[in-house]
Amino acid sequence: MNERAKQMNEETEIEVLRLLDKAGIGYDIIHHEEAFSMEICERIEKTLGAPVCKNLFLCNRQQTDFYLLMIPGKKIFKTKYLSSQLSCARLSFAGEEAMQSLLHIKPGSVSPMGLMYDTENKVRLVIDRDLMSDEEFGCHPCVNTATLKIQMKDFIEKFLPAVHHDCTIVDLPDVEKESHGSESEMKVISVVAAVILKDGQVFSTQRGYGDWAGWWEFPGGKIEPGEKPEDALVREIKEELATEIAVDRFICTVEHDYPTFHLTMHNYMCHVMDGDLKLLEHKDARWLDLDQMDDVKWLPADKKIIGTLREILSSRSKDSQD
Repeated sequence: MNERAKQMNEETEIEVLRLLDKAGIGYDIIHHEEAFSMEICERIEKTLGAPVCKNLFLCNRQQTDFYLLMIPGKKIFKTKYLSSQLSCARLSFAGEEAMQSLLHIKPGSVSPMGLMYDTENKVRLVIDRDLMSDEEFGCHPCVNTATLKIQMKDFIEKFLPAVHHDCTIVDLPDVEKESHGSESEMKVISVVAAVILKDGQVFSTQRGYGDWAGWWEFPGGKIEPGEKPEDALVREIKEELATEIAVDRFICTVEHDYPTFHLTMHNYMCHVMDGDLKLLEHKDARWLDLDQMDDVKWLPADKKIIGTLREILSSRSKDSQD
């Protein structure tokens, strides 16, 4: 970080702390390296002595309605559950330009403290009820080289009135818990996965949440009751990647035992019909060549079909050469 950036961070932090003091809000603050990983956040939580909440800046497709969502740091976020509770169209992550203009923050520094800059109330604050049960929580003072610890009661009763905002409480399901079976009987989960091909490359996505955060997979999701696998796959890709796909053919079914559930994964070869494969729920994505398949850390179940994919891609390459 250059000197100018450090100076701007210090100025922003001072503005936030000045507002907290004026509102009569007590706080603790620690300074640390830039927090861009879960490992750093876990160390911060341990030092701070309070859970650090996850803050997500969202918007509708037209980028006319903006939302700041606060949820527990380790809770998985699925946009479809939030959209249904807010009775609004599908939400996705807002861009850096809107983040800067409305909240005066940059990616990696998203914080409810940024509401002090939203003087026209263009951002709607949404809080998951599970977070409300915490007496204290941690958040950045609009810069990710420091973290505050404040009382939830003070945040609701003092901070929000001071910045002229209110909040909407939602009950988002704990997706991770729902996927776990009981101790006495392992739950069986049936999912579909899309092997999206283009110009001899395979589309892969990286998880940004849960026990398997950072691992790579083929996009897809659960099959709803009464739903055909192909229909489930089209729906999931539209929800996760805002993209319409066509399912070309069935590849194989993988069976795998995870520690708390058994996974049955039906894999299909697909291609994009319409859309840009926008990341709504994943951390990252890559198009992989045949010789790059081992460059990422695959989820155990997904790794089982790599050999089959190599054969398919290799065969296609030979056919195109002939």
